[in-house]
Amino acid sequence: MAVDERALREAIHKVLEGAAKGRGHGTAIRYPHYLTAYQILRRLPPAHHQALINEYGEPGKKAGRHFTAVSRVAQIARTIADYDHLDASDLEFKFDEGEELVTGGSRVVGLYRLRRRATSDQQSVLPLDDAARDGERSER
Repeated sequence: MAVDERALREAIHKVLEGAAKGRGHGTAIRYPHYLTAYQILRRLPPAHHQALINEYGEPGKKAGRHFTAVSRVAQIARTIADYDHLDASDLEFKFDEGEELVTGGSRVVGLYRLRRRATSDQQSVLPLDDAARDGERSER
C-alpha cells in the first residue's frame, strides 16, 4: 500500500495534537510539548505506520539505510511543527510493543511540536528581558 501523503500529514498533525500538555500555571500548559519522530511514527494509525515501514524501511542505527520511515515522518513534521534538536547519544527508543529498544541512526534527533499561534496570551509565556523586568518591578 502506497503512502497517501495528505492523509499521512493529517495523521502526523493529529499525533502532535495529542502530545502531553505542559504542567504548571499559565498559558504554557495549553500547548502540547515535543515528540521525536520515533514517537510520532509509533503513535500513527497502524495503516500509516505499516505503509511507511514498507516504503522507507525500519528506523534506527541498524537499519542499513540513511532514509527510513522516521526520516519521512521528520520531513513532514518539519513542515507543520516547530522543531529543535536533542543530543540523543545515550538514548534508545521503544519502537513497537515487544520489540527491543532502537538506537537512533544519528546522535542528534529532532523534537517536534505543533506551532503556537501568536496571541496576546503568549506574551506571558515568553521570558522578559532585563528592561521589561525592571519596568515591571517599578510598577508594583
